[in-house]
Amino acid sequence: MELRALRYLKAVVEAGSFYAAAARLGMNSSTLTRQISSLEDELGLTLLERSRSGIRLTSGGSAVMVEVRRMLNDLDAVAKTARENGVGTRGEFRLGLRIPPVGD
Repeated sequence: MELRALRYLKAVVEAGSFYAAAARLGMNSSTLTRQISSLEDELGLTLLERSRSGIRLTSGGSAVMVEVRRMLNDLDAVAKTARENGVGTRGEFRLGLRIPPVGD
C-alpha cells in the first residue's frame, strides 16, 4: 500500500469527486481513478460509491478513512517535528564547556 494512494483517497473524499480532487492535485482524473481502484483492489474493499453527482464513502470506506486521516495527521506531525528540529526552532540545544581544574 502506497502512502501516495492514501493521500489521494483523502483528497477525493474531501473534494467530493475525482474531477475536483484531480484539479486540486494537478493531475488527470483518470490517473487518480486508477490509483483509487488499485487501492480498493489491494484492500479487497470498495471504499467509494461512484455516481454522476460525485462520490460517497461506503461503510467500509468510512471506517478506513478514520484510520487514514489519523495516520496522515501523525505522519504530518512527524515531518513537522523533523523540520522544526532541523532548523532549530524545536528541540534542545546543548552547549558543553570545558573548564580546566582550579586549585592545587
